[in-house]
Amino acid sequence: MPLAEFTRLPPLLTASIGDGLTSALDTVADHAAPTHRFLRYGWFAAALAAYGGSARTLTVAREGVPVLAVPLVPKGPGFLGVKAVPGCYWPFRSFPVAADADAAVFELLLDKLGGEAAALRIGPVYDGDPALEGLRTAAASRGWVALDRFVAESFLLDMAASVARPLPIRRSLR
Repeated sequence: MPLAEFTRLPPLLTASIGDGLTSALDTVADHAAPTHRFLRYGWFAAALAAYGGSARTLTVAREGVPVLAVPLVPKGPGFLGVKAVPGCYWPFRSFPVAADADAAVFELLLDKLGGEAAALRIGPVYDGDPALEGLRTAAASRGWVALDRFVAESFLLDMAASVARPLPIRRSLR
């Protein structure tokens, strides 16, 4: 029987959660959008060292390869069940997602997260953040609500242009 005649099954997705930070953060970050490749083990370890807390990491893997990893720390009173992504306030609190992660990855994330948290706080994040967009789409497909809050405008400073333009020199005589 030729290989083309076999029924192709969808890729196997698995989700797991464990105490602490996992090296899967680096694996996922290596395959994330270039703007998000800094979301590595060291980034989250530094946040925990600076702000305290004890993390658990939820990982989603496709065929055994991690494609999403979310470190979680408790936020607020424990009975509320709110978890947050650790990090410094700025530039943002997001988590690494492989560039080829699809909707099924986020659906499984929400399934596993539902047993761990009543709510998840991420952010601030930039518009179009891959983690936010994937979560928002998966949540909407289930009738859930994602609350957002405007924090600030973001501006890009063109350093090359500012160096090319000399500043006026002012001298004062006495």
